[in-house]
Amino acid sequence: MLILAKPGADVVSPLSAVLAALGIHAATPYLSPSSNWHQSFTNPGPSLPQVKDVLLRIGDAIQAAGLRAFTLRFDQIHGPQPHNPGDPIHWEFFTSERPKEFDAVITFVKDMQTQLGVPRERGHRPHITCHYRAPCLLPKRRFEPIDWLIDELLLAEGREINGRFAHEVLHRWKLQPALESSRQSRQQSLFD
Repeated sequence: MLILAKPGADVVSPLSAVLAALGIHAATPYLSPSSNWHQSFTNPGPSLPQVKDVLLRIGDAIQAAGLRAFTLRFDQIHGPQPHNPGDPIHWEFFTSERPKEFDAVITFVKDMQTQLGVPRERGHRPHITCHYRAPCLLPKRRFEPIDWLIDELLLAEGREINGRFAHEVLHRWKLQPALESSRQSRQQSLFD
């Protein structure tokens, strides 16, 4: 169980095209189905009522605090050497920048964990993992930016549905609209 955001077809389709251009297709063993692609805001926890309660309280507090929507701009894919020997190689889409609104959500989650007596997580970076057991390292490859507006967070539980792993959405929280200045700077950067 975790708090995450899931990209829509307007993001999944162009990211899938990036994979296809690299010769990586849906039939690649262990490639995560695009329906499972997500950005995590908490680490996955067990499916227990007390975990759900803590995550609901964190999500409710995020919404009550009026945290703003933000855009992640994906522009690279990379499959680096794992930090720990023996860990699987992950292929991930990355951003070159960290929006301050993204960091505000991460900081808020960590502060709420402390307030609720839950161990603080080390944090998260903007990324989408598309392969959890990649067959080889993948050198960093850049591509034309693909923007993902994150305007809602989800409480999701990982479970097997029809023989496949999937995230079942249990609750949703809308973020406040992005500030006009953020929108204008994103639009301006499209023309630079």
